[in-house]
Amino acid sequence: MAAVAAPSHSEGEHSRGVEDGEVAFAALEGSPAPTTADGSVDPKTLIFREASLAEKHLCWARNSGSWSAPLKSITDYIGRETLNGSQTMTRNGKIRYWVLVDPKASGHVYAAVETLQKEVMVKTKAGGYTEEIGHGIASVFTDPVIRKRGIATVLMQKLGEWLDREGGGRFSALYSDIGKVWYAQRGWRTFPSQQMQINFEAATGSVPADAPAEGEGSGATPLYLEDMEALCERDTEVLRHSIRDEPLADGVDARFSFAPSFAQASWHFATVEYIARIHLGKDQIPRVKGAHAGNCWMYWTHDFRERELNVLRIVTLGGLRDGDSSEAGISEALALIMARAVAEAKQWALHGVIVWAPSEQLVAVTKSLPGVQVTVGERTEGSIPCLRWKGCDIEGKNVDWEANEKFAWC
Repeated sequence: MAAVAAPSHSEGEHSRGVEDGEVAFAALEGSPAPTTADGSVDPKTLIFREASLAEKHLCWARNSGSWSAPLKSITDYIGRETLNGSQTMTRNGKIRYWVLVDPKASGHVYAAVETLQKEVMVKTKAGGYTEEIGHGIASVFTDPVIRKRGIATVLMQKLGEWLDREGGGRFSALYSDIGKVWYAQRGWRTFPSQQMQINFEAATGSVPADAPAEGEGSGATPLYLEDMEALCERDTEVLRHSIRDEPLADGVDARFSFAPSFAQASWHFATVEYIARIHLGKDQIPRVKGAHAGNCWMYWTHDFRERELNVLRIVTLGGLRDGDSSEAGISEALALIMARAVAEAKQWALHGVIVWAPSEQLVAVTKSLPGVQVTVGERTEGSIPCLRWKGCDIEGKNVDWEANEKFAWC
């Protein structure tokens, strides 16, 4: 799954979530477990409701083959998912787990999905500026033995009905791993999904201790967890003013963005720290969360499955010196933080750096760095952003999705 100011995540908070998950999982042993689905059922007769604890664990066990790596045990994966549901962005009912079940066959789970409440900022021609609740949609999963029978279609239809009634908010987003067509046909319109991939000669040997890199990238200041809350608040405030105060361009019906909050960012950080602790060892946890140079900064996460550094967000408010908003000044600052990202990836023996929605300026700056190969293209298979407007009232509307970067992914 995915993915949110808020109190920072301490290791104690992380550990409590894992321990709770392990206790709950252990409690299921020896008790009747939900069974797999019956392929003969009519999908239109299935009921959409919130999952029980046993059903959540069954779904996690079944989808672990798709999403658990690099974790190797179901127990560790359930611990990760339990942790994901216990963070500031998700606790107190802000993440909900849904299943599609047969009311006549107790325990048969046919499909599942998760919804996460998120803060969104919207400006429309018709209604002006609002800040409201939106939803991230994650972990859409159908039992493999009954796929291609219309069950996932029923799941998304019933999810849409819930979003339009009890869910609240007008917008929901998901990130498709099955191309552009399927979700678009069910009301979640696809949006452009450019990304920049930076490759280099990979470092060799074991993963080193997590300390600021020497030499390459050392002109930028490393960011740690304790630095992030103030920066996220500043970023959110600037983005708020931009969406609210700048007039909509001709032909644009709405401007929309998820808020780049500290709760959102720290949800990502907590997941990576949990995976690193188990996958690499308790002393090998990435402490550096990003880089800062002047009035530009970025933050990232380490993907130990794909062996990539994922840049979650890049903020460009000026150059190295206050008051310098020149293109040259901003390029100078961007070069420093991008070099620091490359150094971070090498330090953790990762194979590349991924940036979503890069600006032309950022691409040009990155191509000027020594020893890197840069490719830019549109994602057509994985993590394609898709947006739904309440009642599927989005077709024919021109919506600007601002800050369509990976911090909002779930």
